[in-house]
Amino acid sequence: MPRPSLKSERQTQILDAYGRCIARYGVEGATLERIASEANMARALIRHNVGNRDELLDRFVDRFLEESEWLSEQMMKALPEQDMGRALIDGLFERGASDTQFVRIANALIVAAADRPDLAVQMRAWSNSFVDALEAVFKDRVVAMGVA
Repeated sequence: MPRPSLKSERQTQILDAYGRCIARYGVEGATLERIASEANMARALIRHNVGNRDELLDRFVDRFLEESEWLSEQMMKALPEQDMGRALIDGLFERGASDTQFVRIANALIVAAADRPDLAVQMRAWSNSFVDALEAVFKDRVVAMGVA
């Protein structure tokens, strides 16, 4: 009987470790050696389970964008009907309300986008999507106030 595949678990472990390294060292500083150490596995397992550095970044960015979209949707759904704009601002800027690692990763990806046109397109779309969601909340607030 063959052993069960650990590929999915290892991919998650590697991508989690890669995220922690990006948050600490940036995209360029997140070396395979650092990722392997953070994931507590041999460097060869990274290439075997995820691929080369470009494939690793592509998979990580895809996961980051999916998670970010989900988090944004959850945040918007959680806003109260009354004073939605104020609740949104409080949620975005209140001390301790944001995930520091997420913010560091987003910043590192934006910096890395300067040298990677494909990543720049993805991060621009990510940013525009969030701005559109914010704009929708505040437009609704203005309409509700009868200011439009």
